[in-house]
Amino acid sequence: MANPHKEKVLKMLQDKYGGVKALPKTQSLFIIEALNIVLYFRYSKLSNYGKNDFKSFYGLRVEDLKFLQGKKAFIIFLSDFENKSIVLPFSKIEALLSQVKSAKDGQYKALAFFKHSGAELYFSQFAKFKIDFYLGLKSLFNFEAKNTVIPHLTHSEAQGLLGIIGQRKGFDIYYPSKDRVKIPHKISNLREHLPLFNPIINPILDEIDCIWLKGDKMEALFEVEHSTPIYSGLLRFNDAILSVANLSTLNIVADENRELKFHKELMRPTFKQNNLVEKVSFMSYANLYEWYLQ
Repeated sequence: MANPHKEKVLKMLQDKYGGVKALPKTQSLFIIEALNIVLYFRYSKLSNYGKNDFKSFYGLRVEDLKFLQGKKAFIIFLSDFENKSIVLPFSKIEALLSQVKSAKDGQYKALAFFKHSGAELYFSQFAKFKIDFYLGLKSLFNFEAKNTVIPHLTHSEAQGLLGIIGQRKGFDIYYPSKDRVKIPHKISNLREHLPLFNPIINPILDEIDCIWLKGDKMEALFEVEHSTPIYSGLLRFNDAILSVANLSTLNIVADENRELKFHKELMRPTFKQNNLVEKVSFMSYANLYEWYLQ
């Protein structure tokens, strides 16, 4: 049976671009002929996993993904709500998928998590991705638009953007004391001190580049690895999850050319033992800036 959500999107694409053609022997792959763009549709119902949090589960077939290789292609993760659907460039995960095995049924398994602190997409066997900047179907109808010019961000500018985004979401913001005078943006709800968790972990948390707080709870932690080793940020996160309960939104922010290094570092035995791969997301400077613009 045809999925009504997919059929609705295909009709809108047809109206916008003209020819949208199904590829042979599949109901999931389509090509926008005028732009030579391949679209791979997957659908999942949303389910609750917290008071206001949702998740959805997807399978990506290895045979289908072969049609995307070397092409301008997007994976469309549909759900019942447009603002919880995802338009992911295949180039974002192509190199990483080539390094891991699919499940026995010939699929890669993906979980999308939607929380107030942000949305994440997790693929089994490698880390989560921040996906707030890929949410919604609007980008499907702007393929012809010029790309946003991404400025070169300094470490302090990246911290500032993280603070602005967190402030918009209603969180208090914490920066290390030595960094506060360098932040080029005004943050009104700035915390000078973190809650006391324990005397051993607090000095480590005090050095994390940006933390979003709601009351005494840390909702999201961000390490900006501008020139420092990605390993150092992961090590802080590893210490944090061993000492503070229910930490799940941990993020490394760095230039996109360091993403493969990030995934390799996560495979170290010291991090695999604590399952850090399921807790830490990577976000590029470009994605951070796009998130800030939303």
